[in-house]
Amino acid sequence: MLIETEELKILFANAILVKDFTKIEELLHDNGNFNIRDKTNQTVESSKTNFLNWFNPILRDSTIESIQYDQCLFCSTGSPVLLINDGKIPINTSTLYEKEKFGLMFEVQDGKIIKIQFCHIFLHAENLSKFDTNIRKILCLEKNGVSKRDAYLQILGYEPTQEDF
Repeated sequence: MLIETEELKILFANAILVKDFTKIEELLHDNGNFNIRDKTNQTVESSKTNFLNWFNPILRDSTIESIQYDQCLFCSTGSPVLLINDGKIPINTSTLYEKEKFGLMFEVQDGKIIKIQFCHIFLHAENLSKFDTNIRKILCLEKNGVSKRDAYLQILGYEPTQEDF
């Protein structure tokens, strides 16, 4: 009996939540393509084995606080997406301009997950870059009477320069 996508989504999320590495391996298709981050922090496609070698240590070293279900709104519209710890696992953003949340978007074939891609455009979850989040906070402070200089100091920790505008 083949596992349907909805059931597979729940099984995969539960396996991640309890760190059942054997179950995670079972749910992945042997001939699938799975995104990982390489040593230069670039997203690359990999095999099941390479994905597990990359993902399992991240999972092992992380505390899983939550898993949210969402859907992809860009590269594979409607495909299921898991947001682990509000999208902070497995990738924690490293730049101001990269989106803050990354989800695991997956596709199913023959009752197994055949593809995992990093997704950052979701149906329900808002996903801003750190830059966008900081600008919103600064604008909110300014709206409440805080000077631009003081707002920058509070949010960014430094005074604005002409280059910031």
